[in-house]
This record gives sequence, C-alpha cells and structure tokens, in this order.
Amino acid sequence: MYSHTGLGALETLTRTVADSANGFLEAASHTRSLQLRELLERLAADRARLRDQLQSDLSRRGGPADAGGSTLGHLHQAWLNFRASIAGPDDDAVLEEVERGENYLKEKFETVMAHETLDEDIRTILERAYLCCCDQSELAAHFRSPPAVSRKETLHISVAPSAE
Repeated sequence: MYSHTGLGALETLTRTVADSANGFLEAASHTRSLQLRELLERLAADRARLRDQLQSDLSRRGGPADAGGSTLGHLHQAWLNFRASIAGPDDDAVLEEVERGENYLKEKFETVMAHETLDEDIRTILERAYLCCCDQSELAAHFRSPPAVSRKETLHISVAPSAE
C-alpha cells in the first residue's frame, strides 16, 4: 500500500505554484514594456504547466482534483492591483513584486523540503519543481534595468577635456 507521507506538502506547493502562475499574469497586466509583458506571460504559461504537472501528481496520489490558489496568493495579487492603481504602470515596481513572490515561493519549497518527512517519489517531484522555479525566477531577475546614469554624470562625461 502506498504511503501518503508528504501529500499535504505536495498540495500546499501546488497551490503556491498556482499563485505564482496567476501572479505572473497579473504582473504582466501592469507593465509598460512590451518585452517585460511578454516575458511575464511566458513565465506564467511555464508556471501554469508546472502547476498542471504537480496537480496531476497530486490527483494520482489521492489528493484534491483541483488545488487552486491560496488566499495569500490572492491577497498578493490584490496588493499588486492596488499599488498599480495608485502609482500607475511601473516596471521596476512590478519586478519588485515578482521578485518578492518568487522569493516567497522558493522559501516555501525550501522549508517544506527541509522539515517534512516525504516519500522519496514526492521529494523527487518537489525537487524538480523547485529547480524549475529557480530557473524561471532568474529570467525575471535578469530583466531588471541597470541604474540610470544621472544627468550630472552625463554632463560631466560630455564636457570632459579631450586628450589632445
């Protein structure tokens, strides 16, 4: 008979991955940059596929047929909407919230894998999902724009004496 050790952990992380997929879509709707929007939409689709894989693994083991998202995830998406309604579209603010959500997701995976007694097959599923999430997080992190050069620095550079 199959042991269900870790089934609750798999369900929790499936919900958190669902939140992440929804969060990427929500973030994409608040960007100015078409490139950033396309990246976030692609990450949302990738994360939705991961959610579907985890959901399938969960269902095969007797878990709920649809784990859906969590209340905390819905609250984070509402915060993103509120922040955007006050400040307007701001790619840096969107990326900041995406990074916050991704950090939460990674910490959740790390905590579960460190503190839960998991069946080996569930541990393997979660480790694969964690690595996938980490790779996707890096894509969004690399999109951050470099700090702008101040006008004073630009002016200084443009009026520097020539080496003649």
